[in-house]
Amino acid sequence: MNFTSRGANFKLPSAVDLQQLLEENKTTSAQIVEEYLAQIDRYEPALNALISPAPREKVLKIAKARDEERQKGQIRGPFHGIPIILKNSFVTASELGMNTTAGSYSFLGAKVSKNGGITQWLIDAGLIILGKANMTVILEERDDKKEKVATGVEVVGGEKYFASREVIVSAGAYRTPQVLMLSGIGPAELVNHNITQLVDAPEFGRNLHDHFSFADGESESALGAHPYLAPDSCHAEIVIVYAPAGAAIAGADIPMDGTHIASAILGMVPTSRGCVTIASADARTPPLIDPNYYSTEVDRAILRAAIRQTTHVLSETPEGKEMIECEAPHPGFFPLRPDSTDEEIDAQVKQGGHILSSSWLCVNGKRSGY
Repeated sequence: MNFTSRGANFKLPSAVDLQQLLEENKTTSAQIVEEYLAQIDRYEPALNALISPAPREKVLKIAKARDEERQKGQIRGPFHGIPIILKNSFVTASELGMNTTAGSYSFLGAKVSKNGGITQWLIDAGLIILGKANMTVILEERDDKKEKVATGVEVVGGEKYFASREVIVSAGAYRTPQVLMLSGIGPAELVNHNITQLVDAPEFGRNLHDHFSFADGESESALGAHPYLAPDSCHAEIVIVYAPAGAAIAGADIPMDGTHIASAILGMVPTSRGCVTIASADARTPPLIDPNYYSTEVDRAILRAAIRQTTHVLSETPEGKEMIECEAPHPGFFPLRPDSTDEEIDAQVKQGGHILSSSWLCVNGKRSGY
């Protein structure tokens, strides 16, 4: 089997075709993966179709393992040894060598201990993950009522996939508006990118918001000896959650050895609003994102008050003094105190603030009274 010379618009064999070739011993999973990797090497520099490709050596190792299972008669199912591309919101363990960011810079390079449920199900079924991909546009046609209906998607490279029922767009807060605008759903400005406007939706990509937060680190003094951690202690009314963050979330190199704790302060009902729009009609070009975080006085006042309250609890209460030795501020900044000025707090927030869950209203970009 060789399909590397058919050009950019060749028709790839289906999973059924590949499985038949494998059952007839006309090829191996390792050979199939090699063919796909050759295609990726050839076209990826121009197409930028993969957000996060899997490392070659890891993919080939998995493919050879599936071949060995097949030789022993250990077939996992109809997709045994078949390559697959995932979307970037599918959680993959760090050992697979791919980032799982779901469009958030906060998670870039984050260490993930295990696969997400869907990812693990696919692996257990014998599928081989080659990477995580971009999507270009949504295909549409008119139904009997002359209404525009999404029928499928077209990915980078020209391949088209059609849905038997509805098309569900779930590409995250940044990529979803990009996909919709590339498909002609959005504001009139789409014509500036030579995109035919199919649906007038001027608010698409607007009202972007997030739980903007600030993480503060403290060096503990006697946390390990706290009564709550005693083996014979029982406090049914108390739930203590330890959520290790590290540099990806805290924005600073917080040691993960038990000597420090990070306090994350989140604004749960933000009033600041940003926007997402497209830079060109090319799906390979990242969208233009203006988060506009921390831009309203309401958001600033709420976060300032929360930071002051947190520093008070950790540095001025008996419980805080028992655990905390000193604050470990972001590099280049001084420790914050309950009496820190608005300007001092704002400076550190703008330097060390981060995000967790960007969102916008996909129905029409805006809702009355929201």
